Amino acid sequence: MKNKLIKGDILNVQQGIICHQVNCMGKMGAGIALSIRKKWPSVYQDYIAAYDKGQLQLGNVLLSPVVIAQLYVANLCGQYRYGRDKRYTDYGALETCLKRVREMGERLNLTVFVPYKMGCSLAGGDWKVVEDMINKAVPTSIIVKLD
Repeated sequence: MKNKLIKGDILNVQQGIICHQVNCMGKMGAGIALSIRKKWPSVYQDYIAAYDKGQLQLGNVLLSPVVIAQLYVANLCGQYRYGRDKRYTDYGALETCLKRVREMGERLNLTVFVPYKMGCSLAGGDWKVVEDMINKAVPTSIIVKLD
């Protein structure tokens, strides 16, 4: 099954679980992570608290509620470090994260939203690989491509 692709701003989702890939170094300084940090500071605060406790490990998912009821941000620990000089996305860790977020979505009865090319732009992943992973791990998710 292939995921549904829609155009729009994933940060305008009103109900569901918004996914994005994060590093395990306590930095949300670029890309969609920075946009999330600015829009929902509590998500960043949860992320830093998890970092301080040593909970940002590859394959972990940090689910943070936001101010709107039935809306969460899932921080997927799919890369250990960050940079722009090589592939930082760890495919095995990202696949584990996606399976975990699917379970969270099922448990909460919420749709999972994934940004188009998650883990591919700044983190250097191959979208064909990641898209196939999303299709298999979270077949009911919606991929959101910015207009």
